[in-house]
Order: sequence, then C-alpha cells, then structure tokens
Amino acid sequence: MAGGRWIWSTTLGKLVTRDEYFASRSDDYDAPAVHGDMESFKSPITGEMITDRGQLRRHNREHGVTDSRDYSSDHFERAHNARQAEMLGTTREAKQERVDLIKRTLDQYGV
Repeated sequence: MAGGRWIWSTTLGKLVTRDEYFASRSDDYDAPAVHGDMESFKSPITGEMITDRGQLRRHNREHGVTDSRDYSSDHFERAHNARQAEMLGTTREAKQERVDLIKRTLDQYGV
C-alpha cells in the first residue's frame, strides 16, 4: 500500500484513496458541517451591517433574496441559457406554439 490518505469505503468494502472516495460520493453528504465565522458586510438592500449567519438568514427571508453561494457552479450558466432560449423562441413550448399556429391557419383556410 502506497503512502497518502486512505479511507475505508463501506460500499466497496476496501480501502480506497481519499480522492477516489470523495469522487465516488454524491454531493449529498449525510453528516454535520461546521462553518467558520462569516465576514461582516453591509446589506445593499437596507444598508444595515450583517454580522452573523442567523441575521443573514432573517434578512434574506424578510427581503425575498438569496445568497449567490447557495447555487451550484453551473446554475448561472443554465439560467442564462434558459433565458436565451426564451428570448429566441427556441424553447419546446415556443416551438409547439408555432406548430399549433400553423395547423390552425391551415385548418382555417382549408389547405
């Protein structure tokens, strides 16, 4: 066994490298997490100083906002692509609306 970090994988029933172990697991860990103190900042909405996570949660809930760190790394790219598709009319719904319009027009004029 080579040096490095090894972890017992209960699913595989053997020791695996740390990198292998975490690569095989999903993002849904069933374990507690400990987060350090957050850096205080001034709310762009109200101008008040946000100093702890509880205050941030209450502030976000009160003003209907979320923290960009709550989203996955590819969320913003997917949202951008969805907006583009909506604006360009390339969504499944927009295509179906065009097909329905063509069918109604053909039926209306007896073609």
